[in-house]
Amino acid sequence: LIGITRWSGGRGGHILVFPEYSVPYQVLPDLRRLAIEFRMIIIAGSHRIPGPPVGDEIYGSIGIVDRVALAGSACCPIILPDGKIHLQAKSKKSKWEPELKLIDKSPEVIRVSSREIENINLAVLPCIDALHPEVFGKLWGGTNVPQILICPSNSTKPESFHATGELVKRKDVLFACVNNAIFGGSFFNIFT
Repeated sequence: LIGITRWSGGRGGHILVFPEYSVPYQVLPDLRRLAIEFRMIIIAGSHRIPGPPVGDEIYGSIGIVDRVALAGSACCPIILPDGKIHLQAKSKKSKWEPELKLIDKSPEVIRVSSREIENINLAVLPCIDALHPEVFGKLWGGTNVPQILICPSNSTKPESFHATGELVKRKDVLFACVNNAIFGGSFFNIFT
C-alpha cells in the first residue's frame, strides 16, 4: 500500500483509491503522511472500526478521537492533502456481512482540493450495495452536489457498476469504481 501510494504520488496523482476492505487501520498514519507529502487525496478502501481500546493510539494520532458510535461499522477514510480525514460509513451491507453495524447517516459530499485542482465536490460510497438509488439519490438532495462519485468495492459482480455509471453520467458526474482485481479483472472504467 505504501509503495503504490509513493508510486502514484511521485507521478503526480491527484486521487488514489484503494478497494473496499483493502486498507487496515494500522496503515492510516502512513497514508496520511503520504497524502500530505504528495498533496493528494487518498480514498483508503474501508475497514471495520474496532471498539476502544483497540486502535486508540492509531486513531488518536490521525485525529479520529470519537469513534465509539462507529465501532462495528465499516468506514472508508477519505484522507485530504492537509491531513484531515473524513470517514464515510458504509450505508448498506452485503449478504456476507450480516453482523455489520450500519450507521444511519446520509452520504456526504465534501469539497476537496489537490495541488492545482481546487474545490471539487467529491462523494464516496463504499460497497457496490450502496449504488442503489435510495442511497446515492440522497447525494442530489441538497445544494452541494457531487462532481466526482467514487465507489471502493469488493464485488464479485462488477458489471453492476455499469448501470450506475450510465445513470450518474446523466448528471454530468465523473463516476469511478475501484474493485478488487480478483473479482473485477485488471481494467479501469470511468464514466464521464
